[in-house]
Amino acid sequence: MTLSVIRHGTFSGSGTSLIEAMRPKVPFDEFDVHTLARSIRVLPARFTAKREARRAGDNVPFSKTAAWTSALQRVTDPHLLSGTVLFIQSIGAFSLDPSVRYGIYTDRLGQEGLAAEGKYQSRATPEWVEREAAFVNGAYRLFVMGPTTKEFALEHYDIGADRIIVVGGAPNAPLGDRSVSTSCDRFLFAGIEWRRKGLPDLLEAFAALREQYPNIELDVVGGEPPGPHPAGVNVFGRVPHDEMQKYFSRADALVIPTYVEPFGIALVEALMTGLPVIGTTVGNQEWIMGTGGLAIEPGDVHALTKAMSQMIDDYPTMRQRADERREELMKTMTWERIADRILSELVEGYPQ
Repeated sequence: MTLSVIRHGTFSGSGTSLIEAMRPKVPFDEFDVHTLARSIRVLPARFTAKREARRAGDNVPFSKTAAWTSALQRVTDPHLLSGTVLFIQSIGAFSLDPSVRYGIYTDRLGQEGLAAEGKYQSRATPEWVEREAAFVNGAYRLFVMGPTTKEFALEHYDIGADRIIVVGGAPNAPLGDRSVSTSCDRFLFAGIEWRRKGLPDLLEAFAALREQYPNIELDVVGGEPPGPHPAGVNVFGRVPHDEMQKYFSRADALVIPTYVEPFGIALVEALMTGLPVIGTTVGNQEWIMGTGGLAIEPGDVHALTKAMSQMIDDYPTMRQRADERREELMKTMTWERIADRILSELVEGYPQ
């Protein structure tokens, strides 16, 4: 058995975490397709891809074109695309020989992003959409992070339920000791794409809430929104994954009122630290939070303010619920367990 793992960048850290969990379990060849992006071998395809993107309309990235994905496949070592292959994300949309046994691990599918409403909707050319659909439909197994992605695949792709496995996602930041907070005085926001993740709404809600609770604070990690910021807001900018735990440790609750989010690893990281969370009803957020958090509709600042007030007033209850959810997640949401599940489904002879 030969196993190859094909990834597209770090996948926000999840691709790296999964590969590291797999490394001691089975031998495999690993390749990051992103390393080809600036190769002279695909330079002509870049121009062709840009023309295809322009034909499809405004704001279509050349990476979501059939011309680009075809070119990346052409310059990928054919040895890596034979036998058994695990693709991390479906963005590559490779067209493989039917003899190849391949799986895809992803937080969402291409058409899922295209179906999003509003300014955060993904863009792609019709040719890429067709190619990605064939890629997904031909997978021996489709491994998705959450159940809403499985439901979407069943409705919009031609792939049976028996080939779609919900395996979850796990923390990419090292987890510290369980939180021992007894009151909610400091909220935490984590997200580089801070507009998409609803930080402007959070800043508005926080400013209103601070009139009632003048001692609360908000730490902002990842994004760097322009000031001035409301009193009590601390902006730290981008930080490495391995430094995130110190921000979880000083927080009492995580708040990410996101507009679009296929999964939400930060929610898992917070809950596994024992922090209650506030998220939204999009994607797999509610499935992750369970009873350990509060969900609001994205863009509803009034509901967000109310949820944050509830978090402060009912904090002992919310902490208890977060602890209960933490125990549940610790049994399933680890990269070692996810790697075992993927390998047992995909690799012949791997222990079930």
